[in-house]
Amino acid sequence: MSVQRPAAGRGETAGELARLAIRRIVSAPRLSVVLLVGALLAVGLASSAPTFIEAVRQLGLRQTLADAEPASLDLRFIRSNVTADAESVAAVESLILEEAVWAADRLIVGRMVSLRTGGYVLRRDDQPFGVVGADHATFAAQDDLGGAAELREGRLPADGGSVVEVAVESSQAGAFGLQVGDELWAQPFWLGAQHETRVRIVGVLEPAASERSWSTLDPVYLPIAARDSELRFWTDRASILGLLAEQSPTLRLTLLQRFRTDLSGATAAEASEASE
Repeated sequence: MSVQRPAAGRGETAGELARLAIRRIVSAPRLSVVLLVGALLAVGLASSAPTFIEAVRQLGLRQTLADAEPASLDLRFIRSNVTADAESVAAVESLILEEAVWAADRLIVGRMVSLRTGGYVLRRDDQPFGVVGADHATFAAQDDLGGAAELREGRLPADGGSVVEVAVESSQAGAFGLQVGDELWAQPFWLGAQHETRVRIVGVLEPAASERSWSTLDPVYLPIAARDSELRFWTDRASILGLLAEQSPTLRLTLLQRFRTDLSGATAAEASEASE
């Protein structure tokens, strides 16, 4: 006749396990120490994992920033179809500035603002209106024009009254046969001859070679296809929003704001927030 042993209570089971553990520790103290140290290390590594991951992210970010082109790290905002009046342009500029400062104020080290018109058809005094193969041009203004370009001849444009004063890039002056003192007529391609504006070339300049400093090197702001085929008439902001806008009430502009950044000391979180 078999006899069943009574089931051990939870307290007795725990006590037996404790006694077993003590006997094992006493019989093999070195092994027990190794196991204990291993357990502590495992707990430490688990708790430090987030710090380790963040350190790897920071290291990767620094390497990425070191390898990247500086221009690609700038914050760049381009808005097209902006009404050509001072109030509308100022409102768009202010909105973009607020967004940029909110996102990356600590990382911004400089700012460039540029305006660009649509295309104009050019003619000289001895050419008829609408001549086939006439040259085309766009008017542009950059707030730091004097610092971003070297003046080779003449002077920078200013308010010319009834004439729009412009400077041309040295390479284009040669390609299009222009020099200081030349005057032309510029007509918006979407309007007739009654909307022509007199243009006077007052300077020849050599632009900066960096996209960070020279707005029309930005392929989104000025398409690459237009760089060699279309003249760039550099003028002042007042002339675009004044005389050109008066001559063409439907004039629309493209606005570029580039915020130059220094991300050398940025954290991964800051860089990610700025990019968004």
